[in-house]
Amino acid sequence: MLLQKVYTIFKNRYVIAIIFLLIFLISRLIFLEAKDIWIDEGHTYLVLHGAPLFNLPPLYFELLRPFVFLFGYTPFGLRILSVIADVIYVVTLFLVTKEL
Repeated sequence: MLLQKVYTIFKNRYVIAIIFLLIFLISRLIFLEAKDIWIDEGHTYLVLHGAPLFNLPPLYFELLRPFVFLFGYTPFGLRILSVIADVIYVVTLFLVTKEL
């Protein structure tokens, strides 16, 4: 009886996708500050403080400014935009591949 209820819940692929997305998001957020700032994040830090862009497109840095304002110049603040982009990518990939 219990197995039948679990099977009917997990038969829906959206439930499974949401569970995997939550596991993905939690694992990304838990280990977000596990490593020190890398060289590209250091460059991002310098650009946000006014260093020249060296012919880089400024959109990424402008999108990152509100997160750095909210969370500070920490590894979390410099990486949260990438986590949001990863989640959007995973959701888009699921929606595209479910049609195949």
